[in-house]
Amino acid sequence: MGIFLVNAMMMAGPYGLGAITDPGASALDRTVEGVVQTFAVGKFYLMFSFLFGYSFTLQLTSAERAGRSAVPRLLRRSLGLLVLGVLHAVLLYTGDILTTYAVLGLVLIAARNCTPGAALRAARILYGCLSAFLLLLGWGTLLMSDAETAEADAELAEGLPGLVAGYRRDALSVVRANIGQLPDQLLASLLMSGFVMAAFLVGLHCGKRRLLADTGSHRAQMRRICVLGAAVGLPGSLFMALAVSGPLGPRWSLFAEMVGTVTAPALTAAYICGMLLLITTARGARIAALFAPAGRMALTNYLSQSLVMALVFTAYGLALYDRLSPAVVILGALALYAVQLALSSRLMDRHRYGPVEWLLRTITLARFPHDHDRSAVSGQRSHHDVRREQLKADTQFNGHVSTFDAGMVCGSTRPTSEPRPAPLSHCATQPAADLAAVRRDRSATRPADVRQPDRLTGAVGSPGLRCGSPIPLPRTESAYGGVGEHGGGDGTCRNRAP
Repeated sequence: MGIFLVNAMMMAGPYGLGAITDPGASALDRTVEGVVQTFAVGKFYLMFSFLFGYSFTLQLTSAERAGRSAVPRLLRRSLGLLVLGVLHAVLLYTGDILTTYAVLGLVLIAARNCTPGAALRAARILYGCLSAFLLLLGWGTLLMSDAETAEADAELAEGLPGLVAGYRRDALSVVRANIGQLPDQLLASLLMSGFVMAAFLVGLHCGKRRLLADTGSHRAQMRRICVLGAAVGLPGSLFMALAVSGPLGPRWSLFAEMVGTVTAPALTAAYICGMLLLITTARGARIAALFAPAGRMALTNYLSQSLVMALVFTAYGLALYDRLSPAVVILGALALYAVQLALSSRLMDRHRYGPVEWLLRTITLARFPHDHDRSAVSGQRSHHDVRREQLKADTQFNGHVSTFDAGMVCGSTRPTSEPRPAPLSHCATQPAADLAAVRRDRSATRPADVRQPDRLTGAVGSPGLRCGSPIPLPRTESAYGGVGEHGGGDGTCRNRAP
């Protein structure tokens, strides 16, 4: 949703998020822009970049388990993302991120065999060098006088009438306007790509260490990251908002943007850890379940958002470019996202992939994927409903009734976000006879393949149990075309004696 709010503002007019000062902006417009600048700009694309790097390790695991080389799959996936990204940038929105992912994904392929420590060190070096460069660049702009700054802004504003006319005239002029903006977008992408690559490498580090598979043992560290990330990231983002959309003025805008860009990863880390902590609570689990279907088809939603915005703001449809205030744009974006949540839930109840995810997976695998997760026909219960009843029955032993509606496992205080079987190791205090009965009941009645969404990514897979962990974790399948697993993938721990 954060990426969508930023993109909607950028697609709505030439003054998106204060890139150029809008002389007719009201106080409400400035406030809305400032809020988006503070909490969204530069944060959520890094979050998705981190998840992209993490899912890369799952695809390596998938290829290894299948006894095949991962490189051909990953190269085909990068090619698919590149084609989608170029079409997206030319036809719909020049601020496309898929082309960057496609190109930098090649670096991940080259670094696939690096150690977790090497990936983290490379990310730190890359972030440090790029941050120093951007801060020096921004500091240099402070040496400019107010007159020089005003003159530079006036030169930028000279081309705005032609841009507005291009987006309002006809469909062909829209494509021409997009192509005309690509050189500037390429420069912005080059500056942004360093942070994207750093996030890729951090995700690669975390994926190789399977840190998201056992977040319970890192709760104290995640709390510290939340506090420190907010302490560093919020002031930098607020400074950027005050300069770009607030009272500090255009002279400070470029320097403040550099400060906001450099401190954005800290706030992104706080967001990620905060969400991981939140979904371990019963309320957070319900919130995660609400957003999980949209996460499983994030690529489809991302491209469909651009399509709807193009129909609203350009000559493809209503041609409302530079005609709606930021407040109206944000309200419309929130309404559209609510519709996408509802549609995603219905689609994911019936299918394993979203439309674009299915297309990309077909390219990645060089074959049509199998949709094993179609819901039962009308009048029959879904696998999820059957499994939920079985899980409730499994936990009703020795007088301890645990309902998954309350988010509890085996009478414990550990909440879960999905209905999952209570691990026998976690219920060590139960009598042996009861445990033996539960084992027999599970082996006789449990479906062979029940898919559950991953807590963070919304990916789906067969239940697995992480060795030493009291919570079963899913074998996950990435929406970008790969499968990995957190545990044994068959309900057991591979390194544990039976």
